[in-house]
Amino acid sequence: PISHLKTKGNKKYKLSNGKEIAKSGYKYFYSFESENELNLLPDSDIRVYIDDCNYFRGKVISCEDNAIMFSCVKLNENKLKEILISYNAWFFMEQLDKRLYGLSKNHNQIVNQLVCGNTEITERSDLQYGQKKAIEMACNNPITYIWGPPGTGKTYTLADIVVKLLSQDKRVLMLSHSNVSVDGAIIEVENHLNSYNIGEIIRYGYPKDISLLDSENLLTSYNIALSKNIDLYLRQKHLLIQKEKIDRATKEYKDIREELNGIRTKIKTDEEEIVKSAKFVATTLSKAICDSVIFNQKFDAVIIDEVSMAYTPQVIFAANLAKERFCCIGDFNQLPPIVQNEDKENILHSDIFEYCGDLNNMVILNKQRRMHNDIAKFISFNMYFNLLESHDSVEERNKITKCEPFADKSIVYVDIHSLKSDAKLVGYSHYNIISLLVTVKIAQKAIENNDCTVGIITPYSEQAKLLNATLRVLLSEDKKTELL
Repeated sequence: PISHLKTKGNKKYKLSNGKEIAKSGYKYFYSFESENELNLLPDSDIRVYIDDCNYFRGKVISCEDNAIMFSCVKLNENKLKEILISYNAWFFMEQLDKRLYGLSKNHNQIVNQLVCGNTEITERSDLQYGQKKAIEMACNNPITYIWGPPGTGKTYTLADIVVKLLSQDKRVLMLSHSNVSVDGAIIEVENHLNSYNIGEIIRYGYPKDISLLDSENLLTSYNIALSKNIDLYLRQKHLLIQKEKIDRATKEYKDIREELNGIRTKIKTDEEEIVKSAKFVATTLSKAICDSVIFNQKFDAVIIDEVSMAYTPQVIFAANLAKERFCCIGDFNQLPPIVQNEDKENILHSDIFEYCGDLNNMVILNKQRRMHNDIAKFISFNMYFNLLESHDSVEERNKITKCEPFADKSIVYVDIHSLKSDAKLVGYSHYNIISLLVTVKIAQKAIENNDCTVGIITPYSEQAKLLNATLRVLLSEDKKTELL
């Protein structure tokens, strides 16, 4: 994979429609649209170009389809319209390769069982059921796989497991493929804890949830480091304001920049010490692989969320950070790892569930609380071997099905084939005007006189752009936010 990525080179990509969405310390957070589907990993380093040769260094927060969010220093207003970025596509793989090389010389029993253990599914293999069993297994077994179909409370169960392990005086590391999942986990864990001291539970890295960027929110290691260095923080704010007013060519600008670097180094050092002493640390898999603050530590327990999206070598590396317990949470029927390699036999194409196939250590969360029972039955039959059941609370969803335009129906198929609706190709994407008009009309009917919100989902970025443009024109300001 590394040689395959290197053949592509360090290409520049155009971003447009930028927005400054938040600020934290000297970092600014931006969202942009991309012409290409970049598939960048969270915490990837990027270059943000201010001209053909000069650039700022940035950090990816999230990258989904054609939308990217990253952090860097402040960008000029004129750069928000259009900007170029580049990234070293093979850097992460090289870092993972280094970690795995070290692991090949010194690994724990958990890794040995993952890689070399007997994973054959026999007639005696027994799939366990339920949240209570999942917590019990995760807190007592060396390895546990938690299979969580949609709406079965994976994050809630994760938080329960963390709280139980913390009550046993265990130190816990939680990892995930995405920043969204990491943010959700740290917030859910805080909600589950009756009390904790500042610095005991930590979100390490750049969150996507804007509420975690607030300097008063002391869940992120960076904000805690700032709170311990309030004088430096205030001095930093003052210097950043002064820096914007001074010519770059002056000695004063250089002096300010050097002082700011010193402040950042001090805060970064304190942040690392905070992470090392925390009882619960939540961060991304890519950061754990690339950041020595994480990969040089050992934790009593390691939990990976959204594990089906992670490369199997990533998961094996993470297992070596665990001293006693290793737990994988995910759903192999949902999004698989994104792999830019056509060799289907390559290990990167299989998630950890497929790789290990170990039902003896697997438990399924089989009670869903999200969907109408009819929708759950359809999914259960077609994807989950009739294992998925609905909790009594989903009866509340019947109120939604009574709404127009399809009253008393939870699932409806609209056949537009007779309307001669041909899809048009744009680059690697598609759009379909007839489908768009029908979809928008249905959405409008659904929100008229109904106390509900509507989501429109399409697999094509071009169709999504047209939908958003159409909705901005058709919907009044008070209704616009009700369609996402």
